Amino acid sequence: MAGTKVSVAALKVLDPLASLSDVRQQELADLCTIESIGGNLDPFRLCPITGQSVYLLRGELALAYSQGRSEVVVGGSADARYPLGKRRMFISSKTVTDVQLIRIDDDLLDIM
Repeated sequence: MAGTKVSVAALKVLDPLASLSDVRQQELADLCTIESIGGNLDPFRLCPITGQSVYLLRGELALAYSQGRSEVVVGGSADARYPLGKRRMFISSKTVTDVQLIRIDDDLLDIM
């Protein structure tokens, strides 16, 4: 479910978005909204992560990887600075708490 607009300040702490110029960050902030998802749900069941850079702003998200590995990513942590699934692709996810996400189309980021 879409929510409020993303602030430029929120984008300034995310990689590689922090490297964008101030003008580009403002343009991106104007295009993005914060998506809020309740606890104990898979945020990628209806809208897969493919072709998107998704950032966890708030809350806790459990990610499961192949070979039985799993981790919980916490919004605001060092791991949450990077888009989910870009460094290590996960096979399933579930919100531990209510979470807030930003989804950005990868093609849009390439243009910016």
